[in-house]
Amino acid sequence: GRRPEPTLPPPTLEYGVSIAASLAHYYIEKRRAVGFVTSGSVYTVISAERSERQEGKVLETLAFVTAEGKLSLASLVDLQARQMPLGSSALLVTPSVDDDVVLAVELLQRRNLRPVIILLMAETFGGRPGSDLLAAKLERRNVPVCRVYHNANLSETLSGFATQTEQASHL
Repeated sequence: GRRPEPTLPPPTLEYGVSIAASLAHYYIEKRRAVGFVTSGSVYTVISAERSERQEGKVLETLAFVTAEGKLSLASLVDLQARQMPLGSSALLVTPSVDDDVVLAVELLQRRNLRPVIILLMAETFGGRPGSDLLAAKLERRNVPVCRVYHNANLSETLSGFATQTEQASHL
């Protein structure tokens, strides 16, 4: 028989951790260099590498991530964007509906980096409304936005977004 799909508890942190782990696995499997930055209760930077050990480092860090960071997303991006090679992609996983996300995207774009936003749709998790408005602002700046809703099948959502983004980049 089929194994039942695991369901995640509603907090966006659990979704964010699952998404970050999935993305790290996906890109490491494709032999891409993966780095990881988080600013929860502890500011953590894992420099980009291609090794399978890198996935273990990311997963170990994710096991202890909290949603208690003091740095804004734009500040975190500003600190790290200088370390990234030109043309790199920066995947930002966030439930924020604030314009701070737009500022973070602008910082990345000014440094010739490619932002991709994985947006946890806050209102579907019981948070503040505004996710759709933020997503529209980002898309007007030609930034790919993956909308993640509460109770969504993450595998389907992420793989559908990846397919859609790859097709759009070949146009």
